[in-house]
Amino acid sequence: MKKFITLIFCFVTIFGAFAQQIDKQEEDGSRWIISGGENLYSTFSTGAGFDLRINVLPNGDKLWRFCVTTNEGKGTIDSGRVLLIKFEDGSVMELKNCNPIGPADYQYQVTKYGTNYYLNPHYPISEEQLQKLLTEKVTKVRIEHDAGHFDRDINSKKFNKRINNLYKQVVNRLSVSNDVHDGF
Repeated sequence: MKKFITLIFCFVTIFGAFAQQIDKQEEDGSRWIISGGENLYSTFSTGAGFDLRINVLPNGDKLWRFCVTTNEGKGTIDSGRVLLIKFEDGSVMELKNCNPIGPADYQYQVTKYGTNYYLNPHYPISEEQLQKLLTEKVTKVRIEHDAGHFDRDINSKKFNKRINNLYKQVVNRLSVSNDVHDGF
């Protein structure tokens, strides 16, 4: 029961931090929009959330990322490690991590029940791949880390609803200027 209470506390803490959308203009002229967060999967003692991010470059190019926050223990994930996403039709999408997580790069939270460790790999995703995630049913994910990998089943109906919600958040925010001078 203590582990279950700890898990609930961790999800509220982590996903509460992601509940708010971020729209940030960088000094180089690029713009980052980060959706709120949603639950990807949860088990009795582990879980993960995800968000969608877009980087709009000064030349107008749009670079999407599918980002995951896992509570799977202390670990490392090097650049190039993969996230495999299995669809109901048996096809598999492969995304590669671009946010290396070394021995000191994980986040953690100490509770009276123990320490929870969080990893936050980022997976660049093309518009075509994103459209597939938005329209097709996902059944399973496999996350590769430096010591191996782990598989998790996904609730297709909930995932589809959640990713579509996050996508709408980002697209709606894109239509709004974040120029500090607007409306002043």
